[in-house]
Amino acid sequence: MSICGTAALAPGRIIAAAAGLDLLTDAALREEAKADFRRCRGDRPRVSPLPASRTQPPRVPPHLVRPGEGDDVSALQPPG
Repeated sequence: MSICGTAALAPGRIIAAAAGLDLLTDAALREEAKADFRRCRGDRPRVSPLPASRTQPPRVPPHLVRPGEGDDVSALQPPG
């Protein structure tokens, strides 16, 4: 264990959260990320780690489940 403990991880968490927020709020950045992903991945199909009978991971709160396709997450709201 380092002297700093988990405090040394705080900047990384902030940077990761900021990058996630940028992806959620910037449609152009999402399109760039998708294009980069397609370029790196090529034509290989995506294989889901979930069994075919399961449509979402277990224990996902209902307010985070949104049926349909697309990137719009603006409608997701916490309960209450």
